[in-house]
Amino acid sequence: SLYSPLAHAATYLASLIGVPSLLTSHSLVDRATVLVLRAFVLGWAAWPTRLSAVGSLAAEQLRTLSARGEVALLPNGIDAARFAAPARPPRPIVTIASVLRLHPRKRPLALVRALPEVLRRAQAHCLEGEVRLVLAGDGPLAGAVRAEAARLGVLANIELPGALPRAAIPALLARADLFALPSLNEAFGIVALEARAAGLPVVAMREGGAADLVEHGSCGLLAE
Repeated sequence: SLYSPLAHAATYLASLIGVPSLLTSHSLVDRATVLVLRAFVLGWAAWPTRLSAVGSLAAEQLRTLSARGEVALLPNGIDAARFAAPARPPRPIVTIASVLRLHPRKRPLALVRALPEVLRRAQAHCLEGEVRLVLAGDGPLAGAVRAEAARLGVLANIELPGALPRAAIPALLARADLFALPSLNEAFGIVALEARAAGLPVVAMREGGAADLVEHGSCGLLAE
């Protein structure tokens, strides 16, 4: 991992004794990490034999940081069979699912603030039935998410089950009609891959790592 001091120590020692090594980036690097790498971990980019990243966004960042042109793509993988869902019959409630930590970096408030417009458009297009957002996760913004939903008058349209165990995610996706991921600072967005495996269209940010997984207009939408 690019964030791990132990990883840098290991690749440095490997370079001294001629053992090949691979350093991978599975997160987007923040400004503090950039400064540390440039100021204190001199020569780190030359130590690993190969560099890789889980997505194109992280790979481009790693190319810039390391000044090395070749960064391999090594995407995350899942057991797709765990998320396979039967055909979804018509139902009176349109369910939008999202699974994320309720932290500013993940932008849960942006998703809540988009809901009034979603409801307005649903009504304008004479969509029958109710629209509901199931926002699964916990974190420091849990209270703010609930308060913002109440302020906007959409609390009745939001289900906040809190953090769910990994084993419960397939069932959540199976009862959803689409999946939304509002975060920008995602190197990959594995939960978006899980949603795709469950057969859900995914709405994600064009600037985020989930853009690698979503073909705009085909299996989902990429927002600006």
